Amino acid sequence: MNIRILSPVLFILILFSSALCAQVNLFSKVLYDQDQALQSYSIAKASSNGFLVAGDFGYGGIAIRIDTNGNVLWARKLDGISYMAKIRGCISTPDSCFVLAGMVYAGPNLRPVLLLIKMRESGLIVWSSATDYTDWVTVNQIILTNDQGFLVTGFTSPASGERAFAAKFSSTGARNWSYYYTVPGNSGYLNAASQLSDNSFILNGTAYDQNLHRYKQTILKLSSDGTVEWSKIANQDSNESFRSFDVLTESDGFLFYGGGYNGGVVLTKTNLEGEVLWSKEYPYYFSAYEAVKIKKDLNGGYIAINNNWTGELLRFSNTGDLLWVQELFLNPTDVLQTNSGYLVCGNGPIYGVSMAPTPNPQIGILSCDTLGNSISCTNQGFTSTMVFEVVLSDIEVTRSTAGVSFNYNLVTQALNLMNEDGCVAFIGGTQNNDLQQSAMFLYPNPSDQICYVSLPSHERGSSDTFEVYNSAGRLVFSTTDLSKLTAGFSTLSFSDGIYLCRMVHSGNDFTAKLIVSHH
Repeated sequence: MNIRILSPVLFILILFSSALCAQVNLFSKVLYDQDQALQSYSIAKASSNGFLVAGDFGYGGIAIRIDTNGNVLWARKLDGISYMAKIRGCISTPDSCFVLAGMVYAGPNLRPVLLLIKMRESGLIVWSSATDYTDWVTVNQIILTNDQGFLVTGFTSPASGERAFAAKFSSTGARNWSYYYTVPGNSGYLNAASQLSDNSFILNGTAYDQNLHRYKQTILKLSSDGTVEWSKIANQDSNESFRSFDVLTESDGFLFYGGGYNGGVVLTKTNLEGEVLWSKEYPYYFSAYEAVKIKKDLNGGYIAINNNWTGELLRFSNTGDLLWVQELFLNPTDVLQTNSGYLVCGNGPIYGVSMAPTPNPQIGILSCDTLGNSISCTNQGFTSTMVFEVVLSDIEVTRSTAGVSFNYNLVTQALNLMNEDGCVAFIGGTQNNDLQQSAMFLYPNPSDQICYVSLPSHERGSSDTFEVYNSAGRLVFSTTDLSKLTAGFSTLSFSDGIYLCRMVHSGNDFTAKLIVSHH
């Protein structure tokens, strides 16, 4: 009797579960080209479903339109007339287009200048323009402004040291204003910006003390015309570097995301006057050389990426508590919230060269559920929150006019990219995206207490070594006694996560992924 009653219930639950899984639509994709390097830096939603991924292709820029299943609809190489272009940011516009920001070699001295491109969702270029700053330009971010224009932040690289700039453009790409912002005695970078409802801006950057060789977070509050209203610097009296890469505007203040030079990830909340309300640190290695990003979560709190040896997807509460972490098997560069979870874009290989003409470098795209899980390439991390002291003090910032804009005709070329299921490669130059198919085999994998290694079928060499690295790139195990591998090595002391195993054997270099999960 009970079985007859329960069977229809189970049938309904199975149907419901299947429908739910279909709605979540998880996937893990790898995009690559047989001959050129491919890397992503930004992703934006399309109005007609799907997304645009922007980045680099060989010595040019690239725009890739994908659908909600991660399939490539079209790909366009974006090139300069005379030399290469690089894309560093993309955003959606209210008129169902995209605007991309980056650099292109142009002008009389053939150096990188700021490049803006407006593109339809079909890939057709609407307009493009360039701004020359007389020195090498690096673009960090582009945002949509309240008047449907754009604000671009970045820095130039003269011989005397980097100079931070911000530039405001209209919806047609015309330059409204552009200024350098300088902390006396320091090089400077502007990494991110956000706009308030009164049309003023909050900018997040870094000052580099050329005498003490320290990086310090800087915060600029600008009026709508680029005038400095106030400016602050973090931990000015500390001997430790502290950098911040992204900023969000809240109704009661600002949220800054970054970290210490050799420390963990840090969130700092201030009020609207730039006074610190709280600051918290999380034990995930923060790379000072890779930009990290944070977005508001529609369900409350924040979703962020951290880019170190591999990467993390982190979910925070409104008060900065770390709710969950997913370790990602790629170097993440951007994240978006979707109807069913999150979409992360990033790059591979995890280890090795990043700009070689092989099937690596690659772009990785992960569709995750609301807990950050995907069908592969993710592993649950641990959560921990600590107090971190941040002291903001007033600092002088000078402003000077910068940049000369001109029309620029961009060259585009259709591309056919390889699109496969799976994770990005471990090491540059490997042809196989399936990281388990290696001459070195690890089992059981995931591992709980012990891991055995099946060795490549070669004679023992004089320089055989086996090494295991954690997600921060630190060596956690090493041996030259390969008999210990066939007998198994202990993983009891390893934290849960993804590890890179590397073996130099008979003059060959082998790598494989090991997942440690303690039950």
